[in-house]
Amino acid sequence: SLYCLFDEADHLRLRARVSGFGAAPVLAEATRHARRLELAAEAAGMPFAFDEDFGHLASRFEECGLGAVLGACLHLPSLAVSGLAERAFRPALAAGFALRGFYGADKGSAGDLYELSTEQSCGLSEEELADGFEKAVRGLVAAERRARAELVASRREELLDIVGRALGTLRYCRFLSAAEGAAQLSALRLGLLAGVARGAEPAALAGLLGSLGPGGIALRSQGFTGVAGAAEAAGRPGARGPGRLDSADRLRARLAGEAVSGLELSLGGE
Repeated sequence: SLYCLFDEADHLRLRARVSGFGAAPVLAEATRHARRLELAAEAAGMPFAFDEDFGHLASRFEECGLGAVLGACLHLPSLAVSGLAERAFRPALAAGFALRGFYGADKGSAGDLYELSTEQSCGLSEEELADGFEKAVRGLVAAERRARAELVASRREELLDIVGRALGTLRYCRFLSAAEGAAQLSALRLGLLAGVARGAEPAALAGLLGSLGPGGIALRSQGFTGVAGAAEAAGRPGARGPGRLDSADRLRARLAGEAVSGLELSLGGE
């Protein structure tokens, strides 16, 4: 939840990560964590390029001044299914925020995960930056929830088909790429939130959905047996050749299968 990156873009970047975006002031909490780390670095004698009038010096002009970037990872499957994603993104983009796909895909983002972030902090106060960003995030969250309610009300059979196909794939597949895994886990998390599936926690699927890369798979697979060399192939730098992808895909399929083992469709008496 709190870490440093050296020479990623600037000489030093302090990162604070907080989960959830409910009523709690998560932006203020993340800022407090980052400031604690900054004060610890200063106490250790680390000099910062800071001027009382200008503010922080950063590698990008847009980040100078406050020297801060705010970001949020959002899961927006209902907007994607409804074809309303581009329309929902327009207000945030028009307000100057950046929107990027979390996983690569031919179109949009595999798994319907998007990262919204501030593009400019120069010339803004901390309160102005946070208020504008929170408004953009809450706008997208509200649009996603409206789209989800509309899917449940008028396109229930289509929603059940999407969720059922994803459940069948993850329960019985033997190999699973990161892009396909993200798409199917996204559909199942949508089903849980929409009330057409039960037997798993949305937060548990969200955790797996956000960690389908080789590093995340290798970390989650510790203690697995029966897949020869799979953990090494998924994460060890020395693993090469076609077996590397096969082993990572096989581990990914096994992890996903375990995550959805207790999940079932909830047909509501129909």
